[in-house]
Amino acid sequence: HFTQPDTSNRMERENRLKRQTLQASSTDLISDKAIVKKRDSFILTCTVRGVPLPDVPTLTKDGRDVRMVCSSTQDTRKCTSTITYNSADDGTLGTYKCSTKNIVSAVDQPSSASIEIRDLQITQLSTNTTQLFSNETVVLTCEVQGLPDVNENLLEWSHSNKGRGIQTFAVNTPTTVSDYFVVISVLTLVNPSPDLSGTFKCSYDQVLSKSVDLFITVPVKYLTKPSMR
Repeated sequence: HFTQPDTSNRMERENRLKRQTLQASSTDLISDKAIVKKRDSFILTCTVRGVPLPDVPTLTKDGRDVRMVCSSTQDTRKCTSTITYNSADDGTLGTYKCSTKNIVSAVDQPSSASIEIRDLQITQLSTNTTQLFSNETVVLTCEVQGLPDVNENLLEWSHSNKGRGIQTFAVNTPTTVSDYFVVISVLTLVNPSPDLSGTFKCSYDQVLSKSVDLFITVPVKYLTKPSMR
């Protein structure tokens, strides 16, 4: 006796798919941290959408693919994949790209999204001059690219030379450019003593630092001869 296979469930799924509006794949890629400290962990989450459901997304960095796994979901139009990096280092910093496609997507144009993971760093230490007289003013500017909660108490200016050892300076409240996660600290020296010739260093959390050398001299005073009468 031959039993006809029950194809009702399969036909129902096919009819439901036909009733759906086909939609090309789209991709979103986010990170729980845009900027990380070395040895910090961070999580990348890639969400793909489309009808029919796109392929499992592929995460790419430096030309290498990292296969991701979709978490189970009741939504047949969306798939979410996550990957966790437990310790950020030079090998994990950089630009990540997540891509996928479905049968509606162009073969050579899969949907993709990119994100850059950067490290906490002092991006710039600048000065208006490195050689000056003691009756002039010098302005030192330090930019720290960091997290939104950069602790200003961990930012420090110091000076050192062979004669005076290390001297620290009080730090005024830094200016924060929150849109770019940049903290700017300015150290202004008015009429600096020649004893301050040496190395000025901007440090954050005792692990990040940049330095610049200043040379300060006393201005030469020209003596005029008394007029002859």
